[in-house]
Amino acid sequence: LNPPCAYSPVLRREVLETISIMGVEQNMDVNGWPGEINKAAEHAGQIGDGLVRDYGSYITTPAGETPFQTIQWALCQVASRAIAASERHGAL
Repeated sequence: LNPPCAYSPVLRREVLETISIMGVEQNMDVNGWPGEINKAAEHAGQIGDGLVRDYGSYITTPAGETPFQTIQWALCQVASRAIAASERHGAL
């Protein structure tokens, strides 16, 4: 179970590489973007830690997964829906 966004350490590397490429190849002003990605992931980790403390014992997880990983995945889903929300499909 891997969050499909930059909360995932694996995907975060790819996101940061993509940002770098956008800056070089597309001449975009991406100054500060990597720091914002890292801050968002850090805050998501803090939120996940708090939720695990409060609700971790109630969360059923797949074999080999932790409640923290499940919460990270859920936070990524919620964040992506909030960002990509529309009039038709709703918003948070």
